[in-house]
Amino acid sequence: MLCGFALTSAVRARDTLARGRVLPHGAYTRTAAEMFGFVRERTEPAARIVFFEPRAMRLMTWRRSVFLDSTDGLLPGDYVCLYLLREPGPDRPQSVSGEEVFRNEDFLIVRY
Repeated sequence: MLCGFALTSAVRARDTLARGRVLPHGAYTRTAAEMFGFVRERTEPAARIVFFEPRAMRLMTWRRSVFLDSTDGLLPGDYVCLYLLREPGPDRPQSVSGEEVFRNEDFLIVRY
């Protein structure tokens, strides 16, 4: 039974990729891949990244990541990654002062 599930899953994944289907949002989009690549390649291994999905950031980049609902907890040298397509709210600052180090259509990274 487990082998059947694994085979079905693999076949469906192959078919999805063959049709060129891309998710409109999430960790596997082109813009997310660009952002995660920047964090992996251009930030220090000990850097702390503030992100709304800290587990995804950790998984994709091996960087320490936290979720902060305000800028009060920021430390000098922290990176803040904002998802620009997400509606502003109490869990997302409107803006963060600092040096802009990365931007694409969906993400902005600022070094605080």
